[in-house]
Amino acid sequence: MSILKSFDAIYNAFNRQFNEFCQNEGYNEITVNNYQYIAAIFSLKKATVTELAKKLNIRKASVTQMIDSLVKKGYVVRESPSGDKRSYEIKLTDKGTEMMELEEKFINKFIGRFDKILSTQEFKEFSFLLEKISENIEGENHND
Repeated sequence: MSILKSFDAIYNAFNRQFNEFCQNEGYNEITVNNYQYIAAIFSLKKATVTELAKKLNIRKASVTQMIDSLVKKGYVVRESPSGDKRSYEIKLTDKGTEMMELEEKFINKFIGRFDKILSTQEFKEFSFLLEKISENIEGENHND
């Protein structure tokens, strides 16, 4: 199997199983797009529309629309620390935070399966190689 097909198979298995996991845990209204926003806010702890747009590499208008949707679904809140309604921060609600904690639980379970498939040495080598790639991939020119 080629590297591309292998990545694709792992990616598809992860997404399919994560979606099933979310459904079983009661997070059935979350789309992949919703999830990207929730994960970005989780990693930033709190964010402005501008920070989210930059992190997700999208237009601010798109961020505003998605935040409206996530507020209605109960995953995020807008807070205005200064009292100025034009300037606000976006934070996860308890529901949003719980979903991200469940994601971590799922990822640990998913990766735990690698440990069962690979020998101890293979798992160490695999972990080392993934770490090496992830530390260096962002600086690469994507047009090569």
